[in-house]
Amino acid sequence: MKKQGKFTIKFIAYTGMMTAIVSVATLIGVSTPVANFNIGDSAILITAALFNPITAMIAGGLGAFLADLTTYP
Repeated sequence: MKKQGKFTIKFIAYTGMMTAIVSVATLIGVSTPVANFNIGDSAILITAALFNPITAMIAGGLGAFLADLTTYP
């Protein structure tokens, strides 16, 4: 079977799964008076290592956006 485009069902499923992982990982962190440290960046780097850069870009952007949206309304 021929691939039609870049947005296959696997691509959408993996991107959604990694977006959720980045979102939860961004919520786990330590707040100091100087800065806020979280493990969301590590999840984005793992996504980039396991999948392609487009998946990491979408998961990182949407995951961080959703975490910020739930934390700072």
